[in-house]
Amino acid sequence: MANAAHSAELREAFNNHLAETRNHVTRIEQAFQLINETADTQECQAMKGIIKEGEDIIDGTEDETAQRDVGLIFARSEGRAL
Repeated sequence: MANAAHSAELREAFNNHLAETRNHVTRIEQAFQLINETADTQECQAMKGIIKEGEDIIDGTEDETAQRDVGLIFARSEGRAL
């Protein structure tokens, strides 16, 4: 979604959120290592839906438009506000 965003601020917000999420994953993995456990992952259907909605918005809007940016914000905000 970051690559599809027209606004530099929106791209930055998506990229910052991705970096934060990766940091959270690393910290969780470290916590599991401390207790000698293996972290188990599961596919999240809700996140898959948000990604699918974002892809639909990208496919249904013109490149580099505010309309696309607004749609991406709405799609993403269903999971968590930026």
